[in-house]
Amino acid sequence: MTSTEDLSEIKDVTEEKIVSALKERFLNDQIYTRVKHSLLIVVNPYKDSRETIQEISERYLAEYKNTDIKKRLPAHIFQHVNQAYFHMRRTRIDQSILLRYTYNLLGSKLLILNLYLSPWYRT
Repeated sequence: MTSTEDLSEIKDVTEEKIVSALKERFLNDQIYTRVKHSLLIVVNPYKDSRETIQEISERYLAEYKNTDIKKRLPAHIFQHVNQAYFHMRRTRIDQSILLRYTYNLLGSKLLILNLYLSPWYRT
């Protein structure tokens, strides 16, 4: 099975195919996987990635602002939050982002901290 960035593209969906796709992406350090445009699955890599947060968040902010981009950046939490935030600004309709973290509450706290430190919230 080839790695798919969007699980909705899997034909004849089975639990085995979904697990296999997530495992393959995880083994290739691709921890974020889309399901259509409004759902993002994240598999915790148990790695500290704070040194790249600024650079990554700026790339996803630039992607949102540049409407000429033909190929989207890989799925990422910054992209997901960015889309929700700017959709809210454009439409004036509240958006919700639900986080479900299975094993470790610390991870959710780090995610919230990362979102707070993102450049689009410093205006």
